[in-house]
Amino acid sequence: MTITWRLILSLTLIIAISWLGAAVITRNVFVDEVDEILADNLQGEATRILHITTHILLEAPEIDEVEPPESSDDLALLSGLRFDFLAFEVRDAKGKVVLRSPNSEELLSETRKKDGFYVTKNALFFALSDPKSRYSITMATASHHRDEAISEASWALVLPMIGLLVLMAATTALLVRAFLAPLSDLSLQMSKRGGNNLTQLQIDGLPPDLRPIAGSVNLLMQRLQTALDSERVFAANSAHELRTPLAGALAQAQQLRAEIGEGAGSARAAQIESALKKLAHLATRFLQLARADANLGQLQERQNLGPVLNLVVQEFTGRAAAPLKLLVQDSLHQDLLVQMDADAFAIVLRNLIENAEKHGAPDTPITMAIGPDWTISVKNHGTVVAQQDLPALKQRFQRGQSESDGAGLGLAIADKLITQSGGTLTLISPASGYQDGFEGLIKLP
Repeated sequence: MTITWRLILSLTLIIAISWLGAAVITRNVFVDEVDEILADNLQGEATRILHITTHILLEAPEIDEVEPPESSDDLALLSGLRFDFLAFEVRDAKGKVVLRSPNSEELLSETRKKDGFYVTKNALFFALSDPKSRYSITMATASHHRDEAISEASWALVLPMIGLLVLMAATTALLVRAFLAPLSDLSLQMSKRGGNNLTQLQIDGLPPDLRPIAGSVNLLMQRLQTALDSERVFAANSAHELRTPLAGALAQAQQLRAEIGEGAGSARAAQIESALKKLAHLATRFLQLARADANLGQLQERQNLGPVLNLVVQEFTGRAAAPLKLLVQDSLHQDLLVQMDADAFAIVLRNLIENAEKHGAPDTPITMAIGPDWTISVKNHGTVVAQQDLPALKQRFQRGQSESDGAGLGLAIADKLITQSGGTLTLISPASGYQDGFEGLIKLP
């Protein structure tokens, strides 16, 4: 999960938990306030009803002639009360019910407790006694009225939170993305850097806290570029300077071997000639590697590389000493328009053909197939290479199980050059259509 989404989810979760905690606290405060209001209301109504009752029953001038009210409706006319939500009953000193509301039997069925406000499972009660007249009253209201009010208030706090959380998450996402946009741009720039791209990062427009990071990366890439350039120049110069003396030494060794003939020292002369050939071949490989490291394969425009392919084929098939049996199967029948440098293309073909010649079975032809889908394959018979060993052959100084001479650079150089041009090199064993052998398949850009 990216830093942006972590920030968005974390901030949204923190806000949601904080809001939920505030809603719980608010609900508890609201419950206390509702109970307090209900207690005051019940107390006020109980006091008034008890006062009216004692006035009618005890303080009327002709109390003996006054009949006590038989229902709450008579008392309601005197007190102005409505008994939709309230229930009451008035008892005399002996506990006899003197007056009661129509709905009192349901709510006041529980045993009367001490004076004051108290809450049970089904109702809220307030009890009050008059010490002078010894009359007492119990007021009650159903709990579901209180619970409904609390529930409505709680939902009024929670429901808006859902919509606001969505809006807040969207707003947070926009703000976080806006604030982290420079960091994303810097990350994108750094992701495009690598061994083939060591250009400096763009510092202009970055926030002050990101500029030291970009500056340090630029300094590191600059030092790395300098070191790589030095190595490439050294390898290229060394390989180039060695080619001429090696060629001269090889010519002298061949001349010496011809003069000695089959006499004493001929074997040693042959060994010297073989060693000088290996050194010359290794110098050529180092020169190719230096050119590959210098991004030789990159080219912006397409060009016809058909003549280059024909020239490389003629180079192997037309050599004076041991011409190569190379079978070319061309199914393209048109110009080979490729977005690749001509020298790089020639190096790739030479390395694939030389690899097939060195590691292929003796006295067997090498097949080069040019496909209409811009592919070129070079196949040879020989020992099958294990699938798990194929990827390693693209690495530098990695050789297969063959006993032939080689530095393990040919396939690595070919892969690097073809990759630079936008193509791919695939190694296959056994070769397609063969029971054995090895195949190098390049997909041209």
